[in-house]
Amino acid sequence: MMSHAKPILILVVFLVIAAQAWPAGAQQPPATPLPRPVPRMAQAGDVLWTFAQEPPFYDSRVALAVAALIDAELRAAGVPAFYAELQGPDRVAYVDQPPAPISEVRLLLAAAGFPDGLSDLREVGRCQVWASPPSVAVTPSALPSQVAAQLSPILRDALTELGRETQPCAATQDPGAASLLVWVEGGAVPAIPNRQESTFLALPDAPSQPRSPGISAPVIGDAGLKPPP
Repeated sequence: MMSHAKPILILVVFLVIAAQAWPAGAQQPPATPLPRPVPRMAQAGDVLWTFAQEPPFYDSRVALAVAALIDAELRAAGVPAFYAELQGPDRVAYVDQPPAPISEVRLLLAAAGFPDGLSDLREVGRCQVWASPPSVAVTPSALPSQVAAQLSPILRDALTELGRETQPCAATQDPGAASLLVWVEGGAVPAIPNRQESTFLALPDAPSQPRSPGISAPVIGDAGLKPPP
């Protein structure tokens, strides 16, 4: 009996040592990182929206963080409107996926210099939302005016969640005065305002740009717009 027990004991010890020395990667495959959201070229009829390029939204990290919260509410409500941005010369939209995972919103803001949210921003003017007029060139997936009306309270809720309460947004007929713009891909595309100073939310201790007291409505046609590329 003892002559057989010793070889068995040696075999068991060998197997235990071998199991401990075996690489962990051979026991289970390495975790696959989640794919990053990938925008695509917008298609005719897509309803798109974006921020005016002014502080703090000219920082893509801030824009993506706020857009992710807005996008989540739009998708939950079944509103077919998608955040768009310029990547080089191309205009792309987050149609198939959100602009960023909700779990990364705070990380994006921290990377942009806002570790405590947007509470330090100063509201220097009222948010204004512009929606493109009806187009006969393409059938939209939704009416831009209706999307704009839904975006206004959702933007306010998103900013409140990030620590910055604001006034309700107002509608504007001038895309050059807008803080938020909505349009239909394939129709007249707005020239996105590009401002060095903010007309809505200003950075702490930064100057603000006063709005013009009188803004006339654009004439019929494509006043203030640029054709799609």
